[in-house]
Amino acid sequence: MSPVNVWHEKLNVHQHIDAARGLDLSTDEGAERFEQMKKAVGAELRRSRLYRTDEQLEQLRSGPYTDERGEGLLLSNMIKDIENAGSVEQFDNEMHYVWMWGDKHRVWLGD
Repeated sequence: MSPVNVWHEKLNVHQHIDAARGLDLSTDEGAERFEQMKKAVGAELRRSRLYRTDEQLEQLRSGPYTDERGEGLLLSNMIKDIENAGSVEQFDNEMHYVWMWGDKHRVWLGD
């Protein structure tokens, strides 16, 4: 019997977070790198099989509520919240939900 892969997909958001450790957000360079890291994490999450574009969500909206629509809305909102986080604390709070989402959907988010 061959081993079973416990992950449905792999998205390495952790690599972007690790690369930004120790930033000095009081400098322009640090603040810019923080913004770049948030965008990189959002871009990585958009690679998910569960991600739906705004146009796709709009098409789903006209029909009955489905799990696909609900999961697409959840992931889309989490990405927006991460990319709009104004502080490291706010970013960390939003990432808490991403880690839980990854566990629930068996999405590997990095080491």
